[in-house]
Amino acid sequence: MKTYAMPKIILASASPRRKEILGSLGVPFTVKVSKKKEPEYDGLELPEEFACVTARSKLENVIGRRSSVRDDTLVLAYDTIVAVNGRIFGKPKDENDARNMLGNLSGSTHSVYTGFAFYYKKVILTGFEETKVTFKNLTWKEIDDYIASEKPYDKAGAYAIQEGGGGFVRSIDGDYDNVVGLPLDRTRKELKSAFGITL
Repeated sequence: MKTYAMPKIILASASPRRKEILGSLGVPFTVKVSKKKEPEYDGLELPEEFACVTARSKLENVIGRRSSVRDDTLVLAYDTIVAVNGRIFGKPKDENDARNMLGNLSGSTHSVYTGFAFYYKKVILTGFEETKVTFKNLTWKEIDDYIASEKPYDKAGAYAIQEGGGGFVRSIDGDYDNVVGLPLDRTRKELKSAFGITL
């Protein structure tokens, strides 16, 4: 596999958590956010498939703006969802929705899927990473206190593992960064294998 010089990198996400993880590599990148509404879940796709579809939608919207994305630019897009027994928990609509989500996650194991879509030299690569997270049994007071203090409305499954939601976790099977929203190890492996790019 030929190794290319470090390309210009665009992160197609406004997530401060993804920016922090990618920034930990010390490589320069810019942020461009998709202006397209995310796809609606039709209930027919598997959760991991839907995460990939949404990530690709974000990617295609950003690379469609030809004035800002050249073929030799590397574009990275991600979408993270939480799922229990095939049921997707996205970002909660309101306090009651967040409460129901956390109540369902209490005392059980759920999957966190991050779909990814990468673009480089007119090639699009998609896939997903899965991490299994087990919550301890939560009281309704713990849930209500968390919602009041953390305001988890921009987080899949209504919690952030790197913030107060980490206290709910009993165990993790898989990549921690994937739960935060950007599976860094998988990203580096895929870019090296597919494009010869070393981050």
